[in-house]
Amino acid sequence: MPKVVAIHSFHSGAGKSLIAANLAALLSLQGNRVGLLDGNLLSPNLHTTFRISESEIAHPFTDYLHGRSSIKDTVLDVTPYAADDVGGRLFLLPNLPQNSPLNGLDAKLLIDGFRELFHSLRLNTLVLDVGAGLSPITLPFLAIAEALLLVSRLDQDDLQGTGVAIDIARKLEIPMLLLLINRVDHSFDSSQVKSQVEKAYGCEVATVLPDVSDVAPSSSNLFALTYPNHPFTLKLRHLGERVAK
Repeated sequence: MPKVVAIHSFHSGAGKSLIAANLAALLSLQGNRVGLLDGNLLSPNLHTTFRISESEIAHPFTDYLHGRSSIKDTVLDVTPYAADDVGGRLFLLPNLPQNSPLNGLDAKLLIDGFRELFHSLRLNTLVLDVGAGLSPITLPFLAIAEALLLVSRLDQDDLQGTGVAIDIARKLEIPMLLLLINRVDHSFDSSQVKSQVEKAYGCEVATVLPDVSDVAPSSSNLFALTYPNHPFTLKLRHLGERVAK
């Protein structure tokens, strides 16, 4: 069954874009047809992960939002970066920085566009990399998600902001709500981190992801393909199997 999976963080810098790109790639490696949308309308960068230059993007996703193109015109097939030998497909809907950013989003426009994508591309899953914070340009993405993965660092400010996002997500009645604790130092016990955060915020922690900045300082790569046996990759693969059911 097609599913919209939103990946979001209250504060920037939590690593949600790295997670979104690698999760989408891993899902395509499992033979799925996956869409990946750069919903960070203020500072988009997912195209760099796939080594796509700005000049190669004829129609960023915001062209669809402004009525300048169809949603299909914004799609780039990036399968060769991930799963061209196993039957899966990976499609990127990239974005570019805007001179005149949108003040808000039309949820109906998003729903209509996503339905068209599911039909025309025969997607199993659409992964949304949603911009940080709660605003008129992030909330519509969250409101139409069937699964929301909230990413937080093990930082007091991050966790407090995530607590606010949890409350909003519950009011939106999103069917699946999971926390991802990211960039955790190797010296921490993952099971203790999971238990303590769940107790404090009353929300399931789906996984605790290790800090990989010492392995790959830049997020401009598909970490999971370069390091397929790293704990980060293994945990993210398991998470993908769960959310894409």
